This record gives sequence, C-alpha cells and structure tokens, in this order.
Amino acid sequence: MQRYIRERPAHQHLKTLKPTATANESRAINDLRGECLVMAGAGMYNAGRIIHHLNSDLWNADTHVLIVGYLGHGSLGRRLVDGEEVVRIFGKYIAV
Repeated sequence: MQRYIRERPAHQHLKTLKPTATANESRAINDLRGECLVMAGAGMYNAGRIIHHLNSDLWNADTHVLIVGYLGHGSLGRRLVDGEEVVRIFGKYIAV
C-alpha cells in the first residue's frame, strides 16, 4: 500500500471526492470505470453498502482492500484479513 500511495498520491484526486448520501448513489459507484477509492465506515463487512462493492470488485486483481480496526471472529472482514481465498457474498462465491 505504501508503494501504491507513493506512485499515485491521493491528494491529486481529492478534487473529485463525491460523498454518496443514499444507498443507490453508493451502488452506482460499481458502474464507474477506471480508478475509484471507496471509503466505508466502521463495520465488520457483514452488511451495508460495502458488501455491494466487494461483490462487484473483490475478484478483480486490480482491487485493493485496506482494512483497519477491530474485526470479530468469523466476520467477513476478519476472514479477508486472515487470507481466505474465496468468500461467499449474496449466496455466490467470490475469489479474493
């Protein structure tokens, strides 16, 4: 991640920052092409908007997921941190 930040400084892209107030606006991010940074609030990745983003792009080798904070045992977030290679989201299996 440190190398990625050096190569692509985020401050250059902050002028395009767009908060998404509704769930539909958030889901529309999945239709964008090109680079995109999605920042999610606290949680364990078991529910909420982040699930739609993981479902849409987790399998993509160009997708990076940076997780910080507490993650309970068995939560999707904890399983990602622990290195699971395949996870189940919305009833389908997604390669990590």
